[in-house]
Amino acid sequence: MLVSNAGIGSQNEGPGRQTSADGHELRFAVNYLAGFLLAHRLLPLLKAAAPSRFVNVASLGQHPIDFDDVMITKTTAACAPNAQSKLAQIMFTDRSRSRN
Repeated sequence: MLVSNAGIGSQNEGPGRQTSADGHELRFAVNYLAGFLLAHRLLPLLKAAAPSRFVNVASLGQHPIDFDDVMITKTTAACAPNAQSKLAQIMFTDRSRSRN
């Protein structure tokens, strides 16, 4: 079983938009990209250990993803980075479930 509970919320101090060392919007990088990469790398082990489970811990706060601004360079809404990343996480989890 893999349980992904990584996350940075929208209430941390600092500038409204922060970036990761790779230059991605920080909340999207931690809340979605990191979990996606970890799951992708562990997928062979999860399949070999079938029946296995992959659980993403998300939140109630979701916001439609602006695919023209995924890295939140234009949006000024303080909650948008966290809410978009959580929706991406939920969508990934649902897609993962339907593939097995």
